[in-house]
Amino acid sequence: MQNRKIKFMGLAAAALALVGCAKTPDQAVVRQKDDNSIAQYQEADTTEADTKKTASENDDVSGGQDESSTNALAQRLQVPERYTASDSEGIYKLSCDAQVIVPDVEKVSVWKVSQREFSQELIDRVTETFFGDQPVYNGDTYFVETKEDVLEKLDRYKAWQAEGSHPYGPYVSEGDLPYYTEEDLATMPTLQDYIDECEQSYADAPEEPDRSEVTPALGASWWIGGENKEKQYNQDGETKWFSGAVEMDDGTLYDYRLGNRQDMPMEIKIQRKKGRQEGVSWHTPDRNEIASNRLPSPEELTRMTGISPEEAQAMTDAYMEKLGLSEEFSAKAVNLSASWRITEEMAADGSGTQFESAGWQVDYTRDVGGFPVTDEENFGGALQSMDDTTTVPWCYERVEFTVNAEGLQNATILNLYDVKEQQVENVEMLSFPEVAGIFEQMLRIKSADMEYSTLSEYEIDRVQLGYMRIYDPGTDSRSGLLVPVWDFFGRHTDEYDYEGETGSSTVERPQNSFLTVNAADGTVIDRNLGY
Repeated sequence: MQNRKIKFMGLAAAALALVGCAKTPDQAVVRQKDDNSIAQYQEADTTEADTKKTASENDDVSGGQDESSTNALAQRLQVPERYTASDSEGIYKLSCDAQVIVPDVEKVSVWKVSQREFSQELIDRVTETFFGDQPVYNGDTYFVETKEDVLEKLDRYKAWQAEGSHPYGPYVSEGDLPYYTEEDLATMPTLQDYIDECEQSYADAPEEPDRSEVTPALGASWWIGGENKEKQYNQDGETKWFSGAVEMDDGTLYDYRLGNRQDMPMEIKIQRKKGRQEGVSWHTPDRNEIASNRLPSPEELTRMTGISPEEAQAMTDAYMEKLGLSEEFSAKAVNLSASWRITEEMAADGSGTQFESAGWQVDYTRDVGGFPVTDEENFGGALQSMDDTTTVPWCYERVEFTVNAEGLQNATILNLYDVKEQQVENVEMLSFPEVAGIFEQMLRIKSADMEYSTLSEYEIDRVQLGYMRIYDPGTDSRSGLLVPVWDFFGRHTDEYDYEGETGSSTVERPQNSFLTVNAADGTVIDRNLGY
């Protein structure tokens, strides 16, 4: 216990020193690449003296732990019923009235994990799970333009030409023209250029999509290229990928993609398409986006899904069972999701995307020893700088589905791990009051030196303890550790004044953590980097 208090005092002193600096980095007390050694994690000394704390020790956080709680870990970490705090300095404001979520376990271990092999066996299982015995066509030859597609575009371009609209083609609207210089316009393709291109491509376009059956496998994809439009094998030695198309018996069309690249060693994506040349994009909207006029009300979105959240999860649980992942993962969140459609015509008239329909996104994360990986939306895989040419990034494991009454809309499976050896059986962790103190200091630092901001306000409504994978890309870019971390969720409002132009933006996404603190040593972890 004495060593832990000394460690925290040092961290707090460093934080206070940084707050006093005129210029501060975006994050401080951040884990370095070579600093995730297992030596940082010690076995806990859970003596009776450690677990029995008086309520007065927690007064600065929330007023004390509920003594009737049966959560042994919450008691050990002195976790309050609610976390309340406030802070204000200059443009920075913080208010916390947050639920604190602690898994009901007696101890938390540190585990080594490594990247799971992207095997043909896994690919076959995925194919069988979602498509059964339906044929899979080569997506690189199936999703090309047919004569009918080209003719439709050509007719649209000639109609624009007759109207005198869109003189620079389908991707520049009339409203954009004042923002281009004469030099830009001189080198920009004109609408006539697009018409000429369509007329040339019409002769080579097929009458029907090429339904060449293929077996999904990494590196087995072809593309059309070369002077004579011949099939060429795509394999650069670094990136392996596959593109497939599946027509279901009910007419539903799916785009089926597999990928293996430097930052994403396992990528499986399945998307339902509106047509061969037109797709949709799904995402879980920001709470404020739902509340705005861009989307229907939450009640209307719910009605449009056609199923309940429970029915959605039952559907995706069945997929997880078929995939053989149900013993490792469990559903952590079911959120409304919206689909957006964009067509060439919409891009040309400047209307942007158009709301299409609604569904439920079901997120799954791994559970190890009854302790979950926190559901957080960051994919990771970033580099410390644009000049970094040596780091091998590693994006996080991710499993999510989007479904509605029409069935599967999206499936994403990324970078599955293999859980290896237990490194520490019962890791020593800082108390919640210690973590809260670090969070309050570090969030203020994160908001420092925002040149054009007139307000940076955080409202924290949920704090969660769970696993996160960290790694040391300087040592091993495909192995890491599952370590316990605290994440802080809520709303962030930023108001700015840039050269007399004022505005504001609000970020309020249920899986967007504003700060991640290592529960064992108090360091701030950058989720973009993974350490």
